[in-house]
Amino acid sequence: MDKLVSLLTLGKQERTFAEVHSIFLVLLGALSFIVAGYWGLALSTVILDLIEKTNKYGLPPLAVGLWFLVGIYAAITWCFGCIASRCHAVLYEKWFK
Repeated sequence: MDKLVSLLTLGKQERTFAEVHSIFLVLLGALSFIVAGYWGLALSTVILDLIEKTNKYGLPPLAVGLWFLVGIYAAITWCFGCIASRCHAVLYEKWFK
């Protein structure tokens, strides 16, 4: 199993966020924050209308599909938010402690 992992990763050891250079963390964190903020605002406007229409018309197959799509976008937004938060925490540890 170790040989397979070594072959798939080309023998490179994965680095943690704490080992990454600060400039890269700033860029990754800022980009992740922008993506999470954009999708968060986009979803906030769509969710209200979707809840209204679901309450009015119930859950036809189209509504189920839309809720599924919104859930996927919400998960992506959450992932980018977590990356931005982790970059912030590591940079805070490096620079201010």
